[in-house]
Amino acid sequence: MVKLAVSRRVGSYAGVVVVTMLSFLITGALWGALRPGYQATVIEESRVELGTEANVEFTAFFWFVLASAVIGGAVALVTYLRSPRTRGVAMLLWIVVWVLVGAQGFIFVGEWVTNLVHGVDSPESLNVGDTVTYVPYFSAGLAGNVVGGFWAALIYWCLMVSDPTMHAPEAADDGAQDPQTSAVAAAQGGKS
Repeated sequence: MVKLAVSRRVGSYAGVVVVTMLSFLITGALWGALRPGYQATVIEESRVELGTEANVEFTAFFWFVLASAVIGGAVALVTYLRSPRTRGVAMLLWIVVWVLVGAQGFIFVGEWVTNLVHGVDSPESLNVGDTVTYVPYFSAGLAGNVVGGFWAALIYWCLMVSDPTMHAPEAADDGAQDPQTSAVAAAQGGKS
């Protein structure tokens, strides 16, 4: 039996891909199933009258942006805490790329589930007076699509900047003394 040895670094990068994509796809499916829609009543053969529900497009956008930001931030935080050997700019960029890809998967799966839940099998089978739920197509736009990646980058970067173990020593040990220490040593008779 052949055993494949995978380094921890490769495992960490692969773990980011798996956790990010699963998180986005599962949350996208839930989002798609729970998306609100307009109640539409068939008034003629090919016309419907929409109900007076609140702006369902904005509600869908709000929940998408919130979910993307939470998932992106959680992936950044968990990766930073669980994988200290891979901390750095390369991992930050890796996380951002996969959060951006995950957000697109979120929308794709969400739209697919929405169509399964609220789609009409055969529009020809609808009669005048029938009521259906109409969920408009979702488009997040550029700003909505990058929120998760931005949030992940911001959290990971803040963790890197605030972590004292990430910074090199500020003063090199080249034998030079701090001027204040030199002055104190001179005042004590050259003893340091």
